Amino acid sequence: MASPCSPGSQFSSAVVIEESVHAVVASLPTVKSPPPEVFILVTEMQALWKKFLTQQDLKEQMLALVKVPDVYIDHGEWEFYLGVDQQGKQSILLTEGQARAIKMEIEGQLSVALPAVTSRATYTGIVPVRITNEQQFGEVCTAMKEYNRLYRHRERQRSFQQMLDMARGLRRAGTHIFMAVDIEAWERDQRRVLEVGWSMYDARRDRYLDQHYNVVEHRALRNGRYVPDLRDNFVFGKSTWVSLKEIVKTIQADLDTEAPLVFIGHDVRGDIKYLESIGVTVPDTAITLDTAKLHCAITGAEQTTSLGKMLDYLNIDHFFLHNAGNDAHYTLQAFLELTR
Repeated sequence: MASPCSPGSQFSSAVVIEESVHAVVASLPTVKSPPPEVFILVTEMQALWKKFLTQQDLKEQMLALVKVPDVYIDHGEWEFYLGVDQQGKQSILLTEGQARAIKMEIEGQLSVALPAVTSRATYTGIVPVRITNEQQFGEVCTAMKEYNRLYRHRERQRSFQQMLDMARGLRRAGTHIFMAVDIEAWERDQRRVLEVGWSMYDARRDRYLDQHYNVVEHRALRNGRYVPDLRDNFVFGKSTWVSLKEIVKTIQADLDTEAPLVFIGHDVRGDIKYLESIGVTVPDTAITLDTAKLHCAITGAEQTTSLGKMLDYLNIDHFFLHNAGNDAHYTLQAFLELTR
């Protein structure tokens, strides 16, 4: 089994990247004058004037005159800014005065009066910068790309951590039933379900239940070419052959429990969508949690990983994954380990 990596390792690498981003920005030509209060995006200018102009040839001429990066390089003596909007995205900004100057330039060349560009957007983290050539523009874009990637990662991690905190609270409460479900379909036609497995933990009584059903209508259909054929390898009990209709009825009854329900999945939205496709509805009152995201909250990873790799990280021995009953059991087991 693979040893768990240090939870801080991913965050450490993120810090290094963020420091390099600031270093790139710091190396660019800057000015020290106080930043203005109103900023305009080039895309806002393009969108407004494109909508305003009705003649196609005028639209094309206008877009050529405010083409990126030419519009910055052609005004290399100007000071532009990098700023972060309320959604956390960093962009290149023009001052209101610069937008007016560009408007006058285009009006002079096209002999058309254009509407003034205004913006109510607010920006923080203002960094003044000059762009005099394509190389500098490329450096600015690289810095913005890294900044925005790191921001998205931090926001994802914040939401994942909130999910983990909630999951641990639900686990400690001892008042809920936790349920994980997995479905295995025929590799040649995903609409034909071969197996359904689910695993339940009743925290009120500290009791476990594992179920694995094979769909009798599809007994003759076997995987094995693209997906492992392991429906005969359920290791947590006895498999049962029943109709899909009976499986739907049984699993719906377990989901409709009177006790508070927490529905768990590894990519839980995919599990819910698949259940809906066979006629099973996860109650609106159920709390849904995703072990792939909980795993990211602990490791700091930017990308979710497979069930098998997550089990390796948690040092959970596992056998015959891709059996629906086993996958459901291991998903629930991983959840209980992640929320300890």
